[in-house]
Amino acid sequence: ENPEGVLKPEMYVNASLRLDLGEVLAVPEEAVFRTGEQNIVFVAKADGLFEPRQVALGAKSERFQEIASGVSEGEQVVVSGNFLIDSESRLKGALEGMT
Repeated sequence: ENPEGVLKPEMYVNASLRLDLGEVLAVPEEAVFRTGEQNIVFVAKADGLFEPRQVALGAKSERFQEIASGVSEGEQVVVSGNFLIDSESRLKGALEGMT
């Protein structure tokens, strides 16, 4: 209802909805590296290595992003410095391609 006539046709509005999604697997939003074509998180492996994983995303909150698939509960993901890890892996791939 709009008894005071504040809302008019073709107006735009920003709205936030709060709903309970139950328990989901989520990571801090900055842990997700968005390339435009895919969404990647870096998972910490043994000996200081990191594995890029393509993930499917679900709902997003103010600071967290739901991970629908691609990472399992208990795995450690990189929260900051993703672009440094990605840059290093791209550089290594380019150098390997040159030899």
